[in-house]
Amino acid sequence: MAKWMHPLGKVLSAACVIAVTFVASVAAPAAMADAAFDGVAERVLRDYLRPAYQSLDQQSDRMVARVEAFCASPGDRAAKEALDAQFLALVESWSRVEFIRFGPVVARHRYERLFLWPDVKGRGLRQVRRLLAARDPVIDDPVAYRKKSVALQGLPALDYVLFDKGAVFGAKDEDGYRCRVAEEIAGSIHATARSLRKDWEDDAGYARLMTAPGPDNPVYRDEREVARELITSLVSGLEALRDRKLLVALGRGEATPKPRRLPFRRSGLALEALAANLQGLGALYAATGFDEAVDQENEWLQDTVPFEFKNAERVLASIPLSAEEAVATPEAAEKLRYVSVVIGTLDEMIGTDLSTAIDLKAGFNALDGD
Repeated sequence: MAKWMHPLGKVLSAACVIAVTFVASVAAPAAMADAAFDGVAERVLRDYLRPAYQSLDQQSDRMVARVEAFCASPGDRAAKEALDAQFLALVESWSRVEFIRFGPVVARHRYERLFLWPDVKGRGLRQVRRLLAARDPVIDDPVAYRKKSVALQGLPALDYVLFDKGAVFGAKDEDGYRCRVAEEIAGSIHATARSLRKDWEDDAGYARLMTAPGPDNPVYRDEREVARELITSLVSGLEALRDRKLLVALGRGEATPKPRRLPFRRSGLALEALAANLQGLGALYAATGFDEAVDQENEWLQDTVPFEFKNAERVLASIPLSAEEAVATPEAAEKLRYVSVVIGTLDEMIGTDLSTAIDLKAGFNALDGD
């Protein structure tokens, strides 16, 4: 004889089944998402942050030597070629971490000491010009010089001092002043890069905050917050690359193209710096390992995101022109617009598709309001 059940009981029983099914369906992606965050700090420190800042330290050290060699023989063609090649290596090394706006780089204005950009109103550049015009002897005192404005200490300043079309060296450079300024800026860049490398390699420093999140941690309460920091860096880095660089250079809508606003345009390295931005973002993305934890429905991200990073890099590398020439050349300008579209696609895939797949949304954008 079948056991009788009150109709209301049947309803409640069915509701329980639905509730259990719902909880299970929510719990599975949540567990999958949490798996994506396990060990993310260790991976990113090992595979991206520490190697990248080590490279910046090494390249800035070599830059000091190349500037000194050039200034000793400013008419030597080989010394000039070596200087140019080393500045490219330094610019690329910096550009691969340019979008990192957390950790040691934000302490003591070290980011601005390396890269005061954008300088839309030219205030930083005016300070460099005033220094050169005044022939201020402060450049002979490294301690005093590093107390001066950050506008005098970073890569944009060195780009101007070494590569401005009006720059003169050798016999025309009275007392070698311009060279002494270049040497002091190169030394300042190296000092900052060396301090960043040391801080990232210190297991008891910021690395400890990332790898040991918890209720007593002043920055990260859990690995999800570490992961959110990294997703935010990726998304804000892509958006800055597209909106503050490429589209400004090309002219958004009816706006006038402004390729001269790109960093490193005096040295002719603006497009190389953009390509290195993409390389760094791609390296950070790979180091997170986030896409390895996506479900079957989102496995397409595992191949598509790396492909699009390489696609954008390839197109940039195919433009053998300066940024100003590229913007003024229809075929090259079209390639730059294509790259901006690819970057927008990457932004959508990482900021929306991937973030949703691993139940993680980007947080506050450190560039908002700049």
